[in-house]
Amino acid sequence: MVKKGYRVGAGQLDLQLDQNIALWAVIRHSIRQMLPPNPWRYRQFILDSENDEARQHIPSILFIAWICNIAKSLGRFNALGKRLGNQTKVSLQGQH
Repeated sequence: MVKKGYRVGAGQLDLQLDQNIALWAVIRHSIRQMLPPNPWRYRQFILDSENDEARQHIPSILFIAWICNIAKSLGRFNALGKRLGNQTKVSLQGQH
């Protein structure tokens, strides 16, 4: 799940920028996703489901959701770093 989240985050950057979402908004969202998730939001979602086993593991589910969010954010930041690195490389080559 973590690897998948990382790849999804990397791919989301291109989609978000293609949809004209401001870069600062993408960065802000990525930073916010690195914070722990709101326990009440997940807790209510889990309690509304009719899965008794999930209800017994709310802290574990929160932790896994947080790790997956961090992976997505890191994927986005890595893709952004590569994109900025390529732009810098191209602009430096044009100066020679």
